[in-house]
Amino acid sequence: MEKKKISCYVIMPFSSTINHKEEYWTRHYEYFIKDTVEKMDIDVHRSEPLRESISGKIIMDLITSNIVIADITDYNANVFWELGVRQSFRHGTIIIAEKNTKVPFDISHKGVLFYDSDHLNNLNFIEKLNETIKDCIQNPEKVDSPILQEISGRSTLYSIIKKEENLRKLDALILEINYNVHILSIIIEKINAQKTPGDEIPMMNLNKSSLELLLVSRYIDKEVMDYNHLQELYSAIEFVNTCIEKVNDLYYSKNLNKSSLIKQSISTFTSYKEHFIKVRDYISKIKEQIELKE
Repeated sequence: MEKKKISCYVIMPFSSTINHKEEYWTRHYEYFIKDTVEKMDIDVHRSEPLRESISGKIIMDLITSNIVIADITDYNANVFWELGVRQSFRHGTIIIAEKNTKVPFDISHKGVLFYDSDHLNNLNFIEKLNETIKDCIQNPEKVDSPILQEISGRSTLYSIIKKEENLRKLDALILEINYNVHILSIIIEKINAQKTPGDEIPMMNLNKSSLELLLVSRYIDKEVMDYNHLQELYSAIEFVNTCIEKVNDLYYSKNLNKSSLIKQSISTFTSYKEHFIKVRDYISKIKEQIELKE
C-alpha cells in the first residue's frame, strides 16, 4: 500500500487586499509557498473559489490536514476566521507574514515567520519554514494552539466545563433517587390505607437511567465515588421494581390472601426507601466535595 503523503493546507487571501492584487496572491501561492512545500514531498493545496458553498470543505481541510500554513499579511478576515477554526481543533499550524506586518496581540504569543516581499531574498525564510514543517511532522502534538492549550489539563476551561457537566449529572441522579423515594412513599401510604386496585398503586417502575449513566461512563473518579455502593443501589432498584410488579399483580388477582401478602411488602418497601435516602445523602456529599474542589 502506498504511504499517504503529509498534507498541508494553506490559508491565504484569494482576491485583492489593502496592499496586494489578486494576481500577486496567485503567484505568491503557486511559485513561492506551494513550490517550497512540495519540494519536501508534501501534498499542498488551498481552497478554490467555487460557485457553491465551500465552507464545509474548508472546515474539513482545516481539521484533517497535518499542517496548516496561515499567511496573515494584510489582515484578511477570512484568513483569521480559518486560523481560529484550525486552532480550535488541532496543533500543527505555521503562521507567516510579509516583513513589517504588525502581528495582532491575540496571536503575538506564537512565533511568526516573516518573508521578504521580494521573493528572491527569502533563503533564510525558506530554511526556517522547512525546519518548522519538519517539527510539525515529527512532533504533531507539540502545543501551538492557544485554544487547545487553554482547554486541556487541570484548572482550565475544559476541566471547568467537565466539572459543571458532572455536577449536573449528579443533580439528575439525586432527583432520580428523590423521585424513587417519593414513589415508594406513595406505595407504602396506599397499602397502609388498604386501598383497592386502580391508580392507587403506581404502575410505573422506579427510575434508574441517571444511575446507569454513572455506572457505565464512570464520569466521577473511582477515588471519589464508591461504585460498588452504586452497583448495590442498581440491584436494589431492580429488586424493588420486581416487588412493585408483584404487588400490582396481587391487586388484580383472585388470591384470597392477597391483602396479607400485600401488607407483608410494606417492610420491604420501607427498608429500601431508607436505603435509597442514605445513598442519596452519600451522593449529595460527593457532589459537595466536587463543588468545593478547584
